[in-house]
Amino acid sequence: MQTSRLLPFVPVLGLALSLPAQAPDYRMQPAVKLGSPMRLLVLGQPGQPFATLLDIDGGPRTIAERTFWLGLRALTVLHAGTLDPLGAFSASLPTPNQASLSGVALYGQALVLPRTGPFELSPGESTILHQGSAAIVEDFRDPVASGITGTYDRSVKRRLMAVPPTRRVVSTIKPLNRLQWLFPQPIPGPLNKYGTRVQMVFRASDLGATGNEEVITAIRWRPFNRTVVDDRFARLNIRVSHTSVVPDFTVDRFSALPMFPDSGLDLKFDNNVKQSEKLVSLYDGPYSIRKADLRPDGYLSFPTPQTGFVYNGFNSLLLDFRMAPSPTSSGANGAELYLMVQSSPKPYSLIQDYGTATNTVDPFKSSVAQTGGSTVFDYQIELARTISVAQSPFLQAPKANPDYQQPAIAASIPAGTSIEVEYRGALTAAGGSASYWATTIDQADGMPYVQYRVTFTSDYRTDAVPSIDTLVIPIK
Repeated sequence: MQTSRLLPFVPVLGLALSLPAQAPDYRMQPAVKLGSPMRLLVLGQPGQPFATLLDIDGGPRTIAERTFWLGLRALTVLHAGTLDPLGAFSASLPTPNQASLSGVALYGQALVLPRTGPFELSPGESTILHQGSAAIVEDFRDPVASGITGTYDRSVKRRLMAVPPTRRVVSTIKPLNRLQWLFPQPIPGPLNKYGTRVQMVFRASDLGATGNEEVITAIRWRPFNRTVVDDRFARLNIRVSHTSVVPDFTVDRFSALPMFPDSGLDLKFDNNVKQSEKLVSLYDGPYSIRKADLRPDGYLSFPTPQTGFVYNGFNSLLLDFRMAPSPTSSGANGAELYLMVQSSPKPYSLIQDYGTATNTVDPFKSSVAQTGGSTVFDYQIELARTISVAQSPFLQAPKANPDYQQPAIAASIPAGTSIEVEYRGALTAAGGSASYWATTIDQADGMPYVQYRVTFTSDYRTDAVPSIDTLVIPIK
């Protein structure tokens, strides 16, 4: 016994032969009990040459501007020929009753040759082999109509797909904030040719955080008065972490002094990193400054991050710059710096251990800052949201007292992307007495309803997105 909230395969197979000629389509039975036949169907134009392709990998791969939902690692041609006068071809393939194949996903696609023009491809399809006496089967013909909620790509049918990364850019300085005063000369900050270690904190409000996880994809600084001198530094290391420090720049209206002077950074660098975290290196290497790279918006980029750091969306962000001494550099560039409190250097939103011509600093040995200030550089930070989530309604098991077996998915997971699926059970369709979420499903055994939640991670470098074509929960 097998259930699906979407259109069952067998009626589709029976009715397809009466359909009018159409663009190529392909259907594979989404779940097959081992030892039972696997049915498949090709639809297209009458007399059209076709081939059905099978693989063990869901791809995708792009060839001749066509998307193959196949990894092309173990590609097999199952059938080749021409569609019948109704524009259809159907077949039934035996599957071995071999326990080791339980949970295996097979991926298929049909290729057709029109009378003119290049080949065409059907949508990708998949079949999952299982040993259950029954199964809950999700083939995502129309995820929205099926009641799946969340932030997935709701425009896509026939698969459950993540949304591409969404990017936003935020300036750490808000132009209309009257509590900020621009310092009247350029400040080197991290751009110190004699060596320096600088830490600075940006509050969640400075970043426009919304509680959603985002990856830092770029950090930029604003040259003072848009003046840039070509220069090169031998080594710049940019590190980042979350921090519990939240500077409060509120000034007492009578004394003009900060009301919370100790709310800022500690002069000991290590004390500012959030407990249980470590600084993560975003970039380590040379840094060239070129006037030609000045953006139209007046910002200049630090080197592109070599690794991704996931900002959690609610803590303050700690940036840690370490510039090694660079005797051949001019050190002529400076950034725009704003004073948040005029009457006091506290609370510290920036601390630094800086070198001079007579006393250079090795930032990789520095542990304590010489000084600090209630100052904020005008930086631009680019963040990408790569996480999207899809959650099913509670699905009813097709038999009483179900013993759920480990689910299987047929998925497309391009390099740099990932998929995590969690499950829970409940006693009612409304989620009564729901169990806890877990990547296993044993906690739902005996419960008549089950729900799944998918967390997708897209690749902010390539914009690649993962997707699920079929999800099967076998029942013993």
